[in-house]
Amino acid sequence: MNIDNLVQLKRKDNLVIRKLDDVYYLLCGQDAYEVNETAATIVNALGRDLPVDELYAKLSEKYEFGDLEQIKTDVEFYLSFLLSEGLAVNE
Repeated sequence: MNIDNLVQLKRKDNLVIRKLDDVYYLLCGQDAYEVNETAATIVNALGRDLPVDELYAKLSEKYEFGDLEQIKTDVEFYLSFLLSEGLAVNE
């Protein structure tokens, strides 16, 4: 994936995040996706001037998980999912 900074991605205009109890949902038109807190955090960061390496470090610190390669793999997979579902666009 050729994303170095989340400013390169923009979330779809009608994509919203809602939290009900401890569950997060991405709502976009007729589509709804149940996601975890990490995924909601990533979606909220789209379009911000945030290098992805810094995102990996922040997630590692927040969740006290030191395997940056696993975090990188998971974030890249999720960004690819957002792009493939049309929930985000590469600018």
